Amino acid sequence: MRRRVVGILSLLLVALMLVPQFSALPGGIGAAGNAGCSCHAGGDDGSTTILVEGLPETFNASETYVFTVTLVNDEMTLYGNGDPAQGWSGVQGGFRIVLEGGGSVTTIDPSYSQVVDGGLTHTDDGNKFRSWDFEFQAPVSDAATVEMTIIGNAVSGGAVSGGATGAGDGTANDYWNVQTVVVPGLNAEAKGPSAPPLVILLTAVGLSLSIILLGTMWVFYRRSPETFTVGSFWSYLKPWLTTTDHKEVG
Repeated sequence: MRRRVVGILSLLLVALMLVPQFSALPGGIGAAGNAGCSCHAGGDDGSTTILVEGLPETFNASETYVFTVTLVNDEMTLYGNGDPAQGWSGVQGGFRIVLEGGGSVTTIDPSYSQVVDGGLTHTDDGNKFRSWDFEFQAPVSDAATVEMTIIGNAVSGGAVSGGATGAGDGTANDYWNVQTVVVPGLNAEAKGPSAPPLVILLTAVGLSLSIILLGTMWVFYRRSPETFTVGSFWSYLKPWLTTTDHKEVG
C-alpha cells in the first residue's frame, strides 16, 4: 500500500512539472527554450531561417531602434493547407529573445509579446505570424556590448494543443532555429569570441611546456653546437622524464 501511494505521488509530481511546459508553448516560451524549442519534434534541421533587419552595427546610448524578425521556411506545408475549415489552428510561429549586456526589447504591438523567465516571448495573439516588429532600447552606456539571442519557431499549425481540429499533426512539422546578434556600443571595446575555460587552461599548459622544452634545448645546444643532434638531446632529456629518483632529477 505504501509503495502504491509513493508511486501515485511521484506521478502527480512529474505531471505538475510537465504541465507548465506543455500548456505554456502556444502562449510563449520560458527559459527552457533558451537553447531551442526542443519539444517541437521537427527540430533544427536548418530549414527555418531567421532574418533580422534594422539593428544597427553600433548603438548610441539610450537610443531606440526598430527592427524586424522574420522566420522563413519554404519547405513547410501548413496543416490543412492553411485552411481553418480543414482544421488549421491559425498558429504560424513563435519567438523568444534573450538579451545580455543591457538594454531591452519589446514588440511594437504590446499584445504580441510578454516577458517570461527574463526573456521576451510571443503571446497567443503573437503566434499567428512569422514576422514581428520590435523596439530595441539601447543601454545607457555606449561602452557596453549587447548580445541578442533569438529563438524562432516556424510551425505548421497542426497541434491540437494550439487549437487545431481533427487528427492534427502534433509538432512533427515544426522547425526552429537560433541566431545570435552582437551589437556593440559606439565606444565599446572589441570583443573577441571566448573559449571554454578548459580549452584556455590546456592551451596555457601546452604553451608553458613548449617554452620550457625550447629553453632546455637551447641550453643543451649552447653547450656544444658542433655535436648537437635531436637524438643526443633526447638522450639527455629522457632520464629526467622517466626516472623516479628525485636525486637524479635534482
